[in-house]
Amino acid sequence: LDNSTVTAEFKNVDDVKKFKNHAVDVYGLSYSGYCLKNKYIYGGVTLAGDYLEKSRRIPINLWVNGEHQTISTDKVSTNKKLVTAQEIDTKLRRYLQEEYNIYGFNDTNKGRNYGNKSKFSSGFNAG
Repeated sequence: LDNSTVTAEFKNVDDVKKFKNHAVDVYGLSYSGYCLKNKYIYGGVTLAGDYLEKSRRIPINLWVNGEHQTISTDKVSTNKKLVTAQEIDTKLRRYLQEEYNIYGFNDTNKGRNYGNKSKFSSGFNAG
């Protein structure tokens, strides 16, 4: 960002103290805001350099049309010791869009049997 200031908001003072004067990793995705001068991200912060030797998969419980399944995939994985909910959320949404077409459009042709409408407005088992 040119001539910009990055501002972060935390839930409490303890979180501020934990990260103050430390290098951090920010995991975030940009999204549109209402102000032209500001850019926003949906994300989370962890201490920099706090990595695992090997990436780990994050198991996900899914219910598809009332049937439970647990998935474990490299598409929802991390190499961080402490992972943010935002990182899991964005990786899981990408996986669900690719495999189950949850937003009603994708380029993979997977999930077409679940319909072409967003599952957030039509329900997951209708589309």
